[in-house]
Amino acid sequence: FLTDRLGAGNYTAEISFKTTPYYYASSTTANIIIEGINTTLSASKLTTVYGKGDELVATLKDADGNPISDAELIFTFDNIDLAAVTGADGKARLDVTLLPPKVYYATISFAGDEIYNPSSVENVKVYVQKIATSLIATDVVTSYHNGARLVATLRDANGNTIGYEKVTVTIDGSKWDL
Repeated sequence: FLTDRLGAGNYTAEISFKTTPYYYASSTTANIIIEGINTTLSASKLTTVYGKGDELVATLKDADGNPISDAELIFTFDNIDLAAVTGADGKARLDVTLLPPKVYYATISFAGDEIYNPSSVENVKVYVQKIATSLIATDVVTSYHNGARLVATLRDANGNTIGYEKVTVTIDGSKWDL
């Protein structure tokens, strides 16, 4: 009997021989201990800008340094668990595009399975920075009570127009929130 059909764990094998015309029956037991393969999980810190489309990458390898594929990793940010599965290269990628700007310390864990032992990495720093902005306003020359508009456009660092955000206009000490 080859033990490669069994996953990691402790087993008791019951082995028996039935009576034949020439031999009496006998039986015994044997303990089988199959140890899981140790794993290592690694991830590098990440600094990104909100909305940029970066990924936090974690790599899972066995004790010999071989990548482990199709393993679920759990990325934990502020008590929120997000799952990603490793590819053939042993890497799991988690999109952090929409994480609000701030500093996070992630814990990434692999629970283990029937072959591999669990592993984790803690305090992986993920720094999501705010997006730089610019305001563009055109000068206004008008006659008194003409009703000309001052137009200002808020753009992100990529030149995209930003809508639905508050802009404050101050003229001679008076403020208007638009």
